[in-house]
Amino acid sequence: MSGLIGLVGSKSGVIGQTDFVTPHFEAYGASTRAYTGDASSYLAEMPNEKFDSHGWYDDTTAESEFKPQEAGIYLIGGKVGGYAQSGVDNMIKLGINIMKNASTVEADGFFDGRSNDFYNITVSAHCLVSFNGTSDYVWLRVTPWAQSSGNFVMSGGASNFWGFKVYNLKG
Repeated sequence: MSGLIGLVGSKSGVIGQTDFVTPHFEAYGASTRAYTGDASSYLAEMPNEKFDSHGWYDDTTAESEFKPQEAGIYLIGGKVGGYAQSGVDNMIKLGINIMKNASTVEADGFFDGRSNDFYNITVSAHCLVSFNGTSDYVWLRVTPWAQSSGNFVMSGGASNFWGFKVYNLKG
């Protein structure tokens, strides 16, 4: 398969014990972050970097964006987990979106509890995204719905945003 780039370098072949040869990042949420459960879409803040091989993940702004400076196809994913802040089962829906350049939805993850309320939930999404290597970027957005007034609390340990390059684009 010409053009595929591996994650693993030349040392032992075990992830975590080698040098990575492809751009990659992973970030996770703060300990908790509350979002109003009013069906509005919010940027899922992921201020804690676990990996950022090339320094292209920006956790210094509320956008928590990944903006690779190398053109190619990247596998991008995210997961949002949390609970209803009020302590009662009042959340009915939770959606997440991987957004390219603040407008294009590349992937959706969605849970619809219909009339059945829930207290804890985790939703994930992933997709392949083409980046031009200069101005393209991605965000992760979260959209919670509550049955009554209340907040959705994103748990940092149950939420992350990640990506890595899988294919070179030829100019």
